[in-house]
Amino acid sequence: ARHGVPLTPRGAGTGNYGQAVPLEGGVVLDTSAMQQVRQFDPLSGVLTAEPGCRLLELDRYLQPQGWALRLAPSTWRTASLGGFIAGGSSGVGSVRWGLLRDPGNLLGLEVVTVEPEPRVLQLDAAAARGLNHAYGSNGIFTAITVPTAPWQDWQEVALVAESAAAALALGEQLTAAALEIDGLCFLERRLLERMPALGSSPWPSGDALLLLAAPAALPLIETMATAAGAELCWQRPQWPPRGLLLRELCWNHTTLQVRANAPEFTYQLVLLPDPVGPFIEAIAERWPGWVHWHLERV
Repeated sequence: ARHGVPLTPRGAGTGNYGQAVPLEGGVVLDTSAMQQVRQFDPLSGVLTAEPGCRLLELDRYLQPQGWALRLAPSTWRTASLGGFIAGGSSGVGSVRWGLLRDPGNLLGLEVVTVEPEPRVLQLDAAAARGLNHAYGSNGIFTAITVPTAPWQDWQEVALVAESAAAALALGEQLTAAALEIDGLCFLERRLLERMPALGSSPWPSGDALLLLAAPAALPLIETMATAAGAELCWQRPQWPPRGLLLRELCWNHTTLQVRANAPEFTYQLVLLPDPVGPFIEAIAERWPGWVHWHLERV
């Protein structure tokens, strides 16, 4: 700041919106070596950790104590806490906890100001809101305080229906039911065809719902899927993480997987009202064949 040199803070550099790309030269400030857990309260689940902590490693720390991160991007294995708070917006867990910007998902920040005489500020939840999802442009995170959730042995579940309408209707039913789920993703068949298989068998033809569900929810999910004519084609525990994860077909990983073999694809991010069916039909009529739908329930 004293010399007017542009400064770009960076976490693990896994974001795909270009959040950590310097546009005016200058210095990239790599925070990935700041990996200490400053404090954790096993009664309340409140965690304070440094920005370079990888999200998966934080869950490895929390799991034996019966807790887990509330929200995480599809880059859970590689992304950092600081990068997610500065550059993320939602992810796995948003169906339960909403968007990262929603009150209660960020409880505090320790920030170093970018000014000729830097200051270290301790910000509570209200004061930290202006720095949430601001790409590190108004301060350098040195510690982050977030709430966590009770640990749950989430199960990966993939359901394939005969039509997009059937899959979307089933998704609405599952969302409305008294089920504990941590993620619900819809992929229409033209996208599902481009996804790598989770197991040894290829994806069946159809439109898919990808879920993370509590073990107790599985019997009802199966019953509802059968009634809707959907096929249960994948189920396994998410933890411990191994191989390709179901969450790595969701959120921004969907675009990553598609573009790996079809770089001509791009995406447009929109927030749709309920119900989504009429909106999808209107877009299909306006641009037939051009838009392939990937939806995440938040």
